[in-house]
Amino acid sequence: MSSKKKESLVIALLLLVFSVILFFSATRIPVSGALGAGADFLPKVGSVLLFCCACSFLVQFVRTPKEEGEAAAKAPDRTPAVRFFLALGLLALYVAGLQKIGFILMTIFYVFCQSLLMVPKEKRSCLVSAVLAVVVALLVNGIFAFVLKLRLPAGLLSGLL
Repeated sequence: MSSKKKESLVIALLLLVFSVILFFSATRIPVSGALGAGADFLPKVGSVLLFCCACSFLVQFVRTPKEEGEAAAKAPDRTPAVRFFLALGLLALYVAGLQKIGFILMTIFYVFCQSLLMVPKEKRSCLVSAVLAVVVALLVNGIFAFVLKLRLPAGLLSGLL
C-alpha cells in the first residue's frame, strides 16, 4: 500500500472517530424547547455530515487501485496530510479567536484561508475566496441574529453591532 493511500485511510478513520465523538458530545448539551430545535441540533447535524464525508472517503479508498505505479512509491505526495493538518490548525485558530476577535471577523478569516487551502492552485482566486468569506460570514451571522435570535460573539466589532 502506497503512503498516499495509507494517509487517506488514516484521515478517513480519524474523521470517523471525530464525528462519533462529536455526536456523543452533542447529546450532552442541555436541550431547551424554546426555539423548537435545541442547542444540540446543529452539532448533531454537523457530526452526521462529517460522518457521511468520512464514509465517502472510505468508499473512495476502497475503490482506488491497489498500486499507483513506481513513481508514486518513490516520491510520496504529502499534500493531503499537510492540508489536513493545516485545516485542523485553522479550525483551532478559529475557535481560539472567536471570543476576542468576534464571529464575523474570524469567520471571514477562516473561510478565506480554508477556501484557498482546499481549492487547487490552478483554480485559486483571492477575490472569489474573499467574496465567499464575507458572504458566508454575514449570511450565517444574519441567520443566527434574525432567525434564531441568538447573539454571536462580536469581539472587535462590539461597538458596531
